[in-house]
Amino acid sequence: MPSIHARAFQVAFESTLGKGGRLSARAVKELAGAAAKIRDADEKRAAAEVLALVRHDRILDDDEVEPARKALCRLLGVPPRGLPASVERVLKHAVPVPNVRVRDYDLSFDFSERGRAEPASFPARAVITLEDAAGPRCVLEADPDRLLIDEVRALGKSVPFTMKDGRLVVSAPGARKLDISYRVRPTDDTNGYGLVRDRHAGRMWTLTWPYNTGALFPSSSRPHDGATAKVTVRTTRGEQVVSAGKKHSDGSFHLDKEVPAYAIAFYTGRFADGGTTRRRHGVDVRLHGLGHKVPDGTRELVRTTVAKAVEFFSHWLGPYPFGGHLNVVEIESAYGGMEHAGAVAVGVGQGKADTVEAGVHEAAHHWFGDGVRIAHWGELWMSEGFTNYATFRFFRAHEGEAKFRALLDAAKDALREQLAKHRTQALRGARTTDPQAGLTWVPYMHGAWMLRMLEVKLGSAVLDALLGAWFRAKRHDAVDTEAFIGFAERATGERLRPFFDAWDHLHAMPTVRDKSRIEGTTVAFTLAPTTPVPRGVAIPVTVHGRRGEVASFTVVPGKERTVDVGFAVRKLEWDPERTVLCDVR
Repeated sequence: MPSIHARAFQVAFESTLGKGGRLSARAVKELAGAAAKIRDADEKRAAAEVLALVRHDRILDDDEVEPARKALCRLLGVPPRGLPASVERVLKHAVPVPNVRVRDYDLSFDFSERGRAEPASFPARAVITLEDAAGPRCVLEADPDRLLIDEVRALGKSVPFTMKDGRLVVSAPGARKLDISYRVRPTDDTNGYGLVRDRHAGRMWTLTWPYNTGALFPSSSRPHDGATAKVTVRTTRGEQVVSAGKKHSDGSFHLDKEVPAYAIAFYTGRFADGGTTRRRHGVDVRLHGLGHKVPDGTRELVRTTVAKAVEFFSHWLGPYPFGGHLNVVEIESAYGGMEHAGAVAVGVGQGKADTVEAGVHEAAHHWFGDGVRIAHWGELWMSEGFTNYATFRFFRAHEGEAKFRALLDAAKDALREQLAKHRTQALRGARTTDPQAGLTWVPYMHGAWMLRMLEVKLGSAVLDALLGAWFRAKRHDAVDTEAFIGFAERATGERLRPFFDAWDHLHAMPTVRDKSRIEGTTVAFTLAPTTPVPRGVAIPVTVHGRRGEVASFTVVPGKERTVDVGFAVRKLEWDPERTVLCDVR
């Protein structure tokens, strides 16, 4: 029998979703409060799974119905398909996911009204070209709190539309182009999403990652849905516009390569000129600053380092895929940075080293995340893990091996902290994975370490060739882990699936206790696992002698190995080159 608190959660679930699939912020708080009162561990996990589906995007959509149903069955202790009729009725309120693929967004925004006052909303237009002719219902994301739709035109006429539960539903069968006139409301929360306004500085910018594109323009925020874009922004006199893509003579910006919708962005205001670094065989990198918010030395270091990184990635992986320019724009935000294609954002307020690293990380996304998209949010490591590893490799080439090892150590520390808080995430996660559920570092750090271990397994030269071939083959396409494993096995001739299967999902940092014994010239190596250690792990150890002698071995956790090294032993150094994601205590 379910507990009284589980029943209370059921009631809260029914009441918060009783009229539609989109929750208010207050409703989410009510549901979270009901989940917090559950004491039974199994019921608590089931309620947490349900809550995770709606906590951040505040929508229960069609893709989330089955995961919600399974979790609710566990919560209430009923067999599959045994939920009460009242719960099933609520699940039928799920919101449809976008049912079109977008080929191109032609977006226009007019902020010239700001010259007279500070209006609550601004005129905007989105001309959306579809991959295929629309069916009876064309569904796009549109946040009703932020977009006021005036008219939709298609096939040369005004066509019917409805706005409900965060979806714009258009009736224009056979149409390949939708012309949508609307007004967009900004938020004054500089840590918010959509169109962000800083009233004090007079600047505006956009930030829609991961699924908030509908707060800026009718769209599909799914990461696999790549589209080209044209962005035109009209501002008041004296203000600049920075956007993704190449600037044309009419002031519009064109992205002629497919990117996820959240990578389309723009910034307006009066920027401090942070200078331009022109690379002889690469990409011009220009920095647009926030006045005196960042010291000139830091600003110059960010710009020049990003320029070097773009050249490094271009030589290693393949040419920069978005033309001959990359803008770096400073913003005030809780995010360290954002991978807007051709116009990355870097958050101010970080230390110098973090600001520089953020700039390089966001630049690397032009190869992984923007240049090669992910199939769904459960594959986040294919974007963030690959990007982090590429960032680490740049700093290894730029600053040396000590820097590379320090970055790997920091990644391990962050991952250990997340896993200790039970924030786990499989490499091959579910399609319903919410990238903002805790915004964990797991895919970032676990992913970077996966590629480091793969580098050790294959050799640096083989992995470098593999990643370059992968980018060139999949450029402007959407991918997943299974595709990468298959590609890697064919390219290298190695059987890699067991490696990925063994490391797919960590619930705790692999940890062993060093119980080795040293007796003169003999070492009895013993590593006793204290948490699960993936199959196939062998940990390198360097033996240091009293007179400077050195010898290297590998030890399999759980198996004792006794070796006479031939010299008096002073100490053991475990995995000095950071080759295995494992703690030795």
